[in-house]
Amino acid sequence: MVRNRARNPRRTLTLLVPIVAVLSFAPDVVLLATGFVPGTTTIAVVALMIMHIVTIAVAVPCYILASRHPREK
Repeated sequence: MVRNRARNPRRTLTLLVPIVAVLSFAPDVVLLATGFVPGTTTIAVVALMIMHIVTIAVAVPCYILASRHPREK
């Protein structure tokens, strides 16, 4: 979607990925602050945040590799 709509997809993703990463922490912080799930610990919430970062660290390079066009001969 970004590749089709953005003039410079790489630059757009460079801006978008960190913003989305920070936004993905919001439910985790709410979970920690409110404790709406019984037994929620700080360690569990930090683990969720780390999983978000790991997912981004794997997904972004995979996206870059998958979005490359094969060179025409």
